[in-house]
Amino acid sequence: MTTILGISTSHDGTLSVQKDGVHVFSIAEERLSRIKGYIGFPFLALDYVVAEGIINPADVSRIAIAQAEFHVGTNRSLEFEYARDKIYYDTQNDAPPSGYVIENPQFNGCRSAEAVADRLKRVVTDIAQKVGINAEVDLIDHHLCHAAAGYYASDFADPLIITLDGEGDGLSGSVNVVEDGDIRRLAAVAQSESLGNVYSAITRQLGYKISRHEGKITGLAAY
Repeated sequence: MTTILGISTSHDGTLSVQKDGVHVFSIAEERLSRIKGYIGFPFLALDYVVAEGIINPADVSRIAIAQAEFHVGTNRSLEFEYARDKIYYDTQNDAPPSGYVIENPQFNGCRSAEAVADRLKRVVTDIAQKVGINAEVDLIDHHLCHAAAGYYASDFADPLIITLDGEGDGLSGSVNVVEDGDIRRLAAVAQSESLGNVYSAITRQLGYKISRHEGKITGLAAY
């Protein structure tokens, strides 16, 4: 049996399990940490799927991370997302708490985007090996992940797939088609033109939390 783990580390950090091409399980880190909208690597979720026998570590062949574009300036967020022992706070809405520090930084010395990507693969490999997993790490384009989630969960053979969000890997949207089972991007919306980020800015201006309360603003708009 071939098992693939899909991992998202942005807001609502989540782990999904695919076995022989079939999605069998997903769990958000917030369900275990009890921290709403948890941002970062789903450490507890990984521990859970191993402890509960949902996966056999020896069967895991690949780990897919939903991020493929990196800049040297992203190191600060990566340090937070991939540090297990840290003072946690909502990095999208709150200032760092007093005494906040990453005691063992893992991305120091990365001088290029390629170096950051290589370091991230090693960091994920180290995390996985601690629970007995030896697998290749793939860094997958953010919007391709969105598109794939919609396509593979549907019954459509040749759909038109549209993704829209705040931002991810430099984009805020994409238009895609499927050809012979492969997703091909036709067009994209740059992060600088993100309608999602405009909506988040309005949400914050009204005193709510971004990546959490946009739906409340949508509901209130009718009034």
